Amino acid sequence: MSTPQWQNLPVPENSGARGWAGFSADPRDPQYQQLRASDADRGTAAAMLSDAYADGRLDKDEYDQRLNQAMSSKSLGELVPVLNDLTVERNQSSFAPPQGFAARSRSGTIGPFPRWWLSLAVLFNAIWLMTCLTTGRLIYYWPMWPMLGTALPLIMGLMASGGRRGGQQQTQNRQLPPSTGNDLR
Repeated sequence: MSTPQWQNLPVPENSGARGWAGFSADPRDPQYQQLRASDADRGTAAAMLSDAYADGRLDKDEYDQRLNQAMSSKSLGELVPVLNDLTVERNQSSFAPPQGFAARSRSGTIGPFPRWWLSLAVLFNAIWLMTCLTTGRLIYYWPMWPMLGTALPLIMGLMASGGRRGGQQQTQNRQLPPSTGNDLR
């Protein structure tokens, strides 16, 4: 028994996403332009138009005209001319963090405290120590107060997040089923 054709369609990576990623398939890709647009695809187009209107990139008449075009579109390819001049293609290298960014930012912690806090503590203690050495006597240990004042919010944040730094969440990679010869693309 063969796999139904609808199971070979690409799954959107982020179903709540605005922009081209919110469509069931990328309408700009020629292989998907002949696919029928779903209500969700037309809804994504309407949301993109609403964002452009809210940003002031469309006036009321043009917004209404494009919204009517988007809502009456039958295929994904019909949505491209309606939206193409409104979206900015974000280059991953310039807008998104680099691939290893999350790993590098997590490595910026030593135990429960980030490196900036430890650097601040070292600086305060160095100032206190230099003051003690230049005066020739031990003075009041004042670095405890700024160190405590900056450590308390960190500790409270760690306790509130259950020990997860930065709200780390694991994501699952979605994969398409193997393609059969009789898909709709």
